[in-house]
Amino acid sequence: EAMNVVDLNGDGALQFEEVVLLMQLYRHSEGFSRREVRTFTQTFALIVDETAVENPAVADSLTVPASKLGEVMTSFFGHAFVDTAIELTEELHDRACGFAKDSGPPLGLDFVEVLTWARRMREKEFESYRQAFAEADLDGGGSIDREELKVLCIKLGFTLNSEAIDEMIDTAKSRGDWQEELDDGSMDGSMDYDAFVHFMQVLNEKDGFTAKELQEIQKTFEKFDKDGSGDIDCIELSDIMHYFGHRTAIEQVMVLLTRMNFSNSGSLDFREFVRFMRMHRESELRFVRETFVRHKGLDDKLDGERALDALADLAAGDPSGVVEKSPEGLARQAAVVSAIDVESIPFEAPVDVAAFIELAGVVRNMRMNELRKRAGFTGAEVSNFQSMFNKIDTASHGFLDGEQVGRLVTDL
Repeated sequence: EAMNVVDLNGDGALQFEEVVLLMQLYRHSEGFSRREVRTFTQTFALIVDETAVENPAVADSLTVPASKLGEVMTSFFGHAFVDTAIELTEELHDRACGFAKDSGPPLGLDFVEVLTWARRMREKEFESYRQAFAEADLDGGGSIDREELKVLCIKLGFTLNSEAIDEMIDTAKSRGDWQEELDDGSMDGSMDYDAFVHFMQVLNEKDGFTAKELQEIQKTFEKFDKDGSGDIDCIELSDIMHYFGHRTAIEQVMVLLTRMNFSNSGSLDFREFVRFMRMHRESELRFVRETFVRHKGLDDKLDGERALDALADLAAGDPSGVVEKSPEGLARQAAVVSAIDVESIPFEAPVDVAAFIELAGVVRNMRMNELRKRAGFTGAEVSNFQSMFNKIDTASHGFLDGEQVGRLVTDL
């Protein structure tokens, strides 16, 4: 992109004057593309607006506090780099104050200054990619294939199926150079470092989700953002956990929210919620893989009997690690497990780990549907509610009027 701007005579080579123009362009944009600068401008403007609401005295300054540098970086680069963002924020405070980073005068950063810090963040991002690529490129050939890419993504916290990888590769291809087709029109399925960088940037932007999955996540976010604030608070996040089939105590939800909320606002914006969904997905997949390993045979597959036992373990298990452990919670879980018929799930044996992950999705949906039907209550509790309902519905209408609902709530 930069070459196209400064190559004035279009010969594909740079004269000295054109090199000077290139350096000026890089100094102005800090090496970011036009698309990235537009996105960064939008991110910066959003934080400026939020700061103006919090502190009207700085509404006209068009700066962001130094304490929000990490928030800007995380919003732009993604939550995979939250630790690096924290390091840069601390370094900025140390430089500005010269003493303890939690003291000293507030420091405002304008757009150019924040973009300069974003360049440092980009260099750290690329360094992490170089290290990851070198680890995956075992033969030192300067490229990695699809299987090596899958393994590397898992190490980085992303378990991707073929559909997700194909979609992200297609998106990455549109952003930069990619390995050309072979003479026979085929691709060898490998990528060099430059192509890998484009892929990783797409991966972090989407947190490993496909476009279809992101649409579903957006719908879920909007469904539970009841006040339309654009954020999910603790109560709304608790509702989402219940919606996904997890009976979660409010204290556990607060812990989850604190881990994900970089800005300490007490709520999650959509980008933070997407990252939360990725962590939730990876937690479930770890449980699924561990279950597969416990039951697999010597051929690293599950025969019919082993597959049914493994699916039963999934139905009874605790994939998220945040399910309520009280006697009431365990009773609810037992009621749900008893209602799931794993033998009704169709599959062909032997089952490898990829097929088992697909079957785990079926079990998860069965658990979610059963919990939603019961609203999280045990079978005994539901039977008790039915008896109370029938007792008040003396005319057997099948519904209660306002006065009868009041009596039911009083009895409860």
